[in-house]
Amino acid sequence: MLGEMCRRALAAYPADTRKSHEVDVIRTFIEKLLFTVQLLRIKYVSRSANIGRSLWVDMINSGFPNAQEFYGIADDLRVRDERLKILPARAILVREVLDGLLKEGRERSEVLWQLAERSYLEMLKEDSVLLPFTPGALIRHPKGDTANAREYFFSWGNFDFTTSIPHIHVMVFHQDLTEQPLEDQGPNYLQFIAKVRAEGSRAPEKVAIVLAGIDDALEPIHPKMLKRLAVGPLYSRLLFDEYPVGEEDEETRVIRELMRGAQDPNDFVLFVRDEMIFSRDQQVTRSILAPRGKVREVFAINHRDEECFRRGATVVAHNVLMPHSVLQEVDAAVIKAMPIFGTCRKITYDDRGRVEIHGV
Repeated sequence: MLGEMCRRALAAYPADTRKSHEVDVIRTFIEKLLFTVQLLRIKYVSRSANIGRSLWVDMINSGFPNAQEFYGIADDLRVRDERLKILPARAILVREVLDGLLKEGRERSEVLWQLAERSYLEMLKEDSVLLPFTPGALIRHPKGDTANAREYFFSWGNFDFTTSIPHIHVMVFHQDLTEQPLEDQGPNYLQFIAKVRAEGSRAPEKVAIVLAGIDDALEPIHPKMLKRLAVGPLYSRLLFDEYPVGEEDEETRVIRELMRGAQDPNDFVLFVRDEMIFSRDQQVTRSILAPRGKVREVFAINHRDEECFRRGATVVAHNVLMPHSVLQEVDAAVIKAMPIFGTCRKITYDDRGRVEIHGV
């Protein structure tokens, strides 16, 4: 069910005829998220009886599996090969399942669990799943080169540990020409990846903190732009039925009532927050540790907008993806209870997969 909603969200994501890097990145990470959710379902077929609980979905903040589940996948990757060596071969397990049905007239649950676990581990591949930190491709962009620097495009995905909301990042940055090109994957490339991992594995409220951390730690690297998409929360009638919320806040109650207008049980409402921050200038700072000075980016934070200031961003925009039938239920009372409906761009889809943008 959760996987079906992710699949619909991917299908409803508007295609870009320009085939921009950004659109390719977003679709790639959404596909990884979809595959990971499906994988978690298989994992709990084999393990729920042993660990005493089902898949942990964060219904308070995100509607996605709790961030702990994705950390669990990272742990499973580390022991994947060793565990596969211990489990019986697939052919043996299938034969034991058939023997149980034909000879004993029953399913051998312990064998089915082992078969499910083998299926889970065989599908578990690092380049297919969305982990707590998932790097994307490093792309050189020669058209953006300057007299002193090369321009690159880099992306990554992560989860906010507090809210369990997945984030997708797209960064444009310059590298000093005096340095070995990053695409050579030399020591400076490994240092770059390590620093982005350190800063990008978390999702602080202020997006400027991420760029400032990279800018401060890597002297030859000059971040010019970062776009961060917070994908969620996700709401659905089936989610509320399968993972009931205990004590509801006002927004959760409003959304639950709104979802009664959904025609398909798999219909959903998905919020996406789009944050962007740009470098507007450079300055040279000097200190005891750097008497010759260090070049630092000056980021353009919009102090006149309350949300931009709070999030350390140049621009913040909100979008919501929902069925057209649900949009028709968004009236003045809903907007009063959830003001975000009055300020975000509405994108609707129908049962044929057609998408329509309605503006703010």
